[in-house]
Amino acid sequence: MKYSVGIGTTNRCNFNCRHCYSREEKFYDLTLDDIKKLVENIDISSINFGTGENILNPHFLDIISYVHEKNIKMSLTSNGFSISKMTDEQLSYFHDIDISLDFANEEENDKMRGKGSYNFAMTAIKRLQQLGIECSIVSCLTNENSRQIESLYDLAQSLNLNFRLNIYKAVHNKTLAPNYEQFWSFFEWLVEKKCIVTCSEPIVLAAIDGEPYFKGCNCGRNSFRVTPSRKIIPCVYWKDSDITIDDIVRDGENAIKQSKEFAKIRQIPEYCKSCDKLELCEGGCASRRLYSNFEEPDPYCFKYLGKEKPFIDTSYFSKSELVHAGYLCTTILGRK
Repeated sequence: MKYSVGIGTTNRCNFNCRHCYSREEKFYDLTLDDIKKLVENIDISSINFGTGENILNPHFLDIISYVHEKNIKMSLTSNGFSISKMTDEQLSYFHDIDISLDFANEEENDKMRGKGSYNFAMTAIKRLQQLGIECSIVSCLTNENSRQIESLYDLAQSLNLNFRLNIYKAVHNKTLAPNYEQFWSFFEWLVEKKCIVTCSEPIVLAAIDGEPYFKGCNCGRNSFRVTPSRKIIPCVYWKDSDITIDDIVRDGENAIKQSKEFAKIRQIPEYCKSCDKLELCEGGCASRRLYSNFEEPDPYCFKYLGKEKPFIDTSYFSKSELVHAGYLCTTILGRK
C-alpha cells in the first residue's frame, strides 16, 4: 500500500497560535536519518510537512533535498516564515504550499497567531505566486473566526488562490471548538457558494446525496502522521501512539497493521453500525470523538442528535490533486 504521510519535523514555532495541536512540553526535531528510515521502509506516495514551523529544524533543508531526490511528491504548511528562509530552488521542490491565515485582517489574525503573522503570510503568498508555485490559504475553523470565513474565502479569491479549511479539534482547548450550528452553517454556506473542490470530512459525507470521492476517513488507513518525537500516529490530532520510526524499521508496514492505536481509530460506535450512511461516515471523525465521547458518534452527527439532515450536493465537486486532498479530514474551496 502507498501511504500519504504527514510529517512534523519539529514542534518549534516562531508564533504561538492558541488553536495549535502540536504543543508539547519539550522540543523535538526529526533528523535526516529518521526520514531515510521511514522512506526506505514504507511505500510513500506523498509527504506534507506540517506544523511546527519546519525551517526551525536544523535538518529540514537536508530532509527536503533527500525527499526531492526520491521523487516523492511534497507539500508544506507554513505561517510564511519557512518561505522567507528558503531559496527559490528549494521552494520549487514542493508540489503545493499552504499558508496559514485565520482572519482576513491583520489585527485579528495577529491576535490569534502572533504579532506580524499576517504580514509573514501575505509576503509568502506574493513570493510563491511570483515563482509560479501552487499556493493555498489554509485556515482552522473555530467558534471565534466562523463569522470571518466568507471574508477569508473572498481574500483567497482576490488573490486567485484555493482556500483550504480544517475544523478545529479540541486537542488542548475545548472552548475554541465550533458548535453544531456553526459547523453546519459553514457547510451549507459552501453549498450555496458552489465552491467546494473536495471534502473528506466523514460526517459531511454522510449528508451527501450524490456520490462522494471519499468513503470514510483516510486517517490510519492509507495516511498517518510522524511526530517530531518520532512517534507514528494514525491522525495528526490523535493523542497516543504505540509505534515509532524504529518499529517501522524493524517491521515495515506490519508495524502499522499490528498497532493498537491504528486499530482503535477504525472502531465504529455501536449506534453507527446499523446506519445506512456507515460506509461513507464510519462514525465521523474519530479524533473529534476522542476529545468528546469516543463511544458515541461524531458530535456533529445530525442523525444521532435527531436533527434535520443538512443538504450537501456534490454535483459540482472536482477531485483535487493537492497533497492535502487525500491526507486528512479537510475541505478545499476552489477558484472561481
